[in-house]
Amino acid sequence: MRLLHLRGHGDPFTLLEILQTVRDLAAGEQVEIRSDRAEPMAELRRLLPAAHCLAEERTETGAVPDRRLLLTKTGGPTAQPANAPKSNPMEDNPGCGTCCNG
Repeated sequence: MRLLHLRGHGDPFTLLEILQTVRDLAAGEQVEIRSDRAEPMAELRRLLPAAHCLAEERTETGAVPDRRLLLTKTGGPTAQPANAPKSNPMEDNPGCGTCCNG
C-alpha cells in the first residue's frame, strides 16, 4: 500500500496527481492519503465517486491532527483485478488480418 501526502504544508502531491494515481490503481489495490488540513481532504472525498473508490476516514488527535483516507479501488472503466492476466491481442482477435494470424 502506498502513502501519499497532499500538497500543502510541505506535502508533495496535488489533488489532481492523487486522483490520477487512484484512477490508475487496479481493483482491490489501496492507497492511504494524508493531509494536515481538512479542506483538501473534503475536496478529495467530493471527487472520489468518479475515481471508483471506497474511502475510510481515519483521524488521530494529538498536537497536530492526523487526517487520513484509506482508499480502496472498487472498479471502473480501466480497473482490472491486481492478479488479472494481461491481455494478448493475438489471442483475443485471431484472424483479424493485421498480424501473422491473418
